[in-house]
Amino acid sequence: PIEEYEISHIRGAEKLGFNAYFAELCPIWAYDSFKLWTIQKILRGSQKSFSELKIEFFTNYYGGAAGGAMEFFDAAKAAWQGRSDTPKWLGLYLRDTAAELFSPEILQKMEGALQRAEAGAKLDLTKKRVAELRLEFEKTKAFAQYYRAKKELFFAAFEAEKLPPIEIANAIKKAAQAEKNFEKSAGENSAIFKNARRA
Repeated sequence: PIEEYEISHIRGAEKLGFNAYFAELCPIWAYDSFKLWTIQKILRGSQKSFSELKIEFFTNYYGGAAGGAMEFFDAAKAAWQGRSDTPKWLGLYLRDTAAELFSPEILQKMEGALQRAEAGAKLDLTKKRVAELRLEFEKTKAFAQYYRAKKELFFAAFEAEKLPPIEIANAIKKAAQAEKNFEKSAGENSAIFKNARRA
């Protein structure tokens, strides 16, 4: 939910006399487009509230899929806001443990919302935009499964003397398969839908 807080900080900095904004970006477009769009709207002087900007973006960008798309991101936002760790700058950046935030229940909510977005997408361009979101989410799900399989294997190693060999073998097999699934999903996530980025 960084864009929600950045709005107030950007406006506050402007009142203090700041007239430049710098950000290092390496966006995943399907996930970050709203954030980038919102920031540039504020920098160009928009006085709309976060909620107004959110409705404007999702309605214009996702069309008939807007409702499902907003539900999708709201579920992800709730997962981040429900963190129990101590907040710190870039605390989960490039860390596998970020998968802890996305429980199977959260992923199920996001999946349901994305399916509603897919059902609501009627125009070809909207379908491409939702399909790009689908590509990224499949990678997210595969990563979460991979992380949990590795975690199970880690704990199985500590219980090696207590567990039957077949259970340890299954944990190894599950982790290996999860890794393959994640690598396959990441590999398929290419620029197939790059035209969907054009507003």
